[in-house]
Amino acid sequence: MFSKSPAFNLKAVLLETGLAADTLRAWERRYGLPTPNRSAGGHRLYSQYDIETIKWLIARQAEGLSISRAVEMWNEHIASGLDPLAGYTSSSFPPPKPLLPTPPQTQRWT
Repeated sequence: MFSKSPAFNLKAVLLETGLAADTLRAWERRYGLPTPNRSAGGHRLYSQYDIETIKWLIARQAEGLSISRAVEMWNEHIASGLDPLAGYTSSSFPPPKPLLPTPPQTQRWT
């Protein structure tokens, strides 16, 4: 089971998941997932469970589902009393795509 204690800021989540900040904020606004807590200063604080939720959603997209369908699946699991993350580990999900493309290799002429 993943901790639901808020411990990670937005930057840490973006680095861990490979998701763009605008995309994550849009998911929160449109679909209500994930549901971060807020610090005293109003900054988002995410739990490990939130991070794994994001990875679960990304994995569903990698399988060809739209984000809206992935969220619908998530909500169906929750409504059935099932935790979508039960039995999953971080290694169950594909690694995140890099935020920036890898620079091309250059040849040194001597």
